[in-house]
Amino acid sequence: MVNTTGILRNDSPRLFRELQRVLPPEQLVATEQIFKLCVEAGASEEPEILRGESVSYNPLPARVCHILITETKVGAANTLQLAIVACCDAEKIPTDPQIDPFRELALKVQRLCEGERVDLPLPAAQISCAIILDELRHLHMNSLDPVSKAMRIEQIENILPLLLDPSCVRIIKMIGLCIERFRS
Repeated sequence: MVNTTGILRNDSPRLFRELQRVLPPEQLVATEQIFKLCVEAGASEEPEILRGESVSYNPLPARVCHILITETKVGAANTLQLAIVACCDAEKIPTDPQIDPFRELALKVQRLCEGERVDLPLPAAQISCAIILDELRHLHMNSLDPVSKAMRIEQIENILPLLLDPSCVRIIKMIGLCIERFRS
């Protein structure tokens, strides 16, 4: 069950406060609009994660943006907006003038997260790291069988060398710790 409204200040008050701190008002409004469009398109739906119907949770785009702000100190509106768009399923990315500039790069982020070798500029690499970290943090709640989970861990380990950038070191270390915890 999806518990999101598409209204950022309601769906993720913590992220909204963080964005108020790092973004100018006009960029905050644009980010809120992109969040709404992407949530309406299903960016907050995570059918593979098992949750109770009445469980409240922070939607995926908000979690990924929070990781970017806290772990890489990203404060650029376009990077955070790209992260939100990258959380949409490829076939569900909305067609909208605010989102269209992010579409191609968001698809590359998704392909990298799925294990494809893709050259990405730094902000997109940071987003990929944040999405992977969030996935690992929620892997214990995933409906995948143990063999599929182990295969996904191996796939993520193969992706990590593609993400070696000084700004990603902290997240990559956290990814490594999540992998160790999963395996123990």
